[in-house]
Amino acid sequence: FREDLERAIEYARAVSCPRLHCLAGVVAPQADRRELHATYVANLRHAAARLHDSRMNLLIEPLSEGTVKNYFLGASAQAILVLDELAAGNAFLQFDFFHMQVLEGNLAAKVERLLPRIGHMQVADVPGRHEPGTGEIHFEFLFRHIDAIGYAGWVGCEYNPAGNTVEGLKWATPYL
Repeated sequence: FREDLERAIEYARAVSCPRLHCLAGVVAPQADRRELHATYVANLRHAAARLHDSRMNLLIEPLSEGTVKNYFLGASAQAILVLDELAAGNAFLQFDFFHMQVLEGNLAAKVERLLPRIGHMQVADVPGRHEPGTGEIHFEFLFRHIDAIGYAGWVGCEYNPAGNTVEGLKWATPYL
């Protein structure tokens, strides 16, 4: 983990990226989740300190089971507990609308409640993990909502275009 973290910091510096997402990993069938939790928090504590020295933020993200089977971090409440235990001023939640819809729903209320803990947001629609406007999430409403509640950060795109890439970017035109 530490070797990979150093490489990731080097890459992030090269492209002036101020945030680094540290994945939680996949749980082996017989693993002790308490031991995994302790290791995860220890690794994040180290990462948060290293990233602080590099003037970067640490991000963690719950992922849905259908996307990554047996992923360790599978709920926003679990992520917040990890962040609370970590108690690092540069550690935040990466709020992925796709995963949060699949895992928990109630996106507007959830993003509003978690806003102080969110360091980055990203989008993909449900189902299919395609661009906004291809599924059930009402992104026009959500984008207005996150503006209204004061989110001033970036909203990244992490989706598989339903068609070609250029066509898959046309949804963003009204927001540019």
